[in-house]
Amino acid sequence: MLKELKNAFLKKDIDEAGIANPDKFYALLVILAGQTGSLVNRNELANTIGVDNKTIDKYLYVLQNCFHIGLVKPFYNNQRKELTKMPKLFFKDSGMRNIALNRLFDFRDREDKGQLIENYVFNRISEIYDKELIRFWRTTDKQEVDFVVSASNNEGLAFEVKLKCPGTKPASNTKFLESYPGFQFRIISYQTDKKCTWILKL
Repeated sequence: MLKELKNAFLKKDIDEAGIANPDKFYALLVILAGQTGSLVNRNELANTIGVDNKTIDKYLYVLQNCFHIGLVKPFYNNQRKELTKMPKLFFKDSGMRNIALNRLFDFRDREDKGQLIENYVFNRISEIYDKELIRFWRTTDKQEVDFVVSASNNEGLAFEVKLKCPGTKPASNTKFLESYPGFQFRIISYQTDKKCTWILKL
């Protein structure tokens, strides 16, 4: 059923958008499915599937406007030390992601648990907060906070997503709060623990 839905939706999207090379469009979808929660590097994607950057931009635009993917922009204040350009990518429907990768086995046996729960949290906070306020934070030395929700650089919410609730505060959390002390920080965990917010209580 998932395969039939995927094929039906993608064929409609490809036809309506006038995609000249459906195979490359689908190849991009599969690559993005495997990179859920990762930075979108347009140059790398273009080289991988053999198209130019303008074509990648068009494909991403179609996937966004057809509600298959969401792109989260970086949150920053210091342009020298924090990422300012490349967005992170998530799927609006985990079923579409899973069928694109042909990974339909039990969650407990999957190697991509972290990607799945981060994708779930993205979709959940997108229901709670204005999607235009949702960002992520990452420094040039790879300190990262998964999601930042804020209308300014002075205050807001920050979320770190973990499979297991850590015993101590991650270094990236401390670094973020040093730079942005007005923010409230929450760790979202798949594991139930009093020190963290259980993922299903978000």
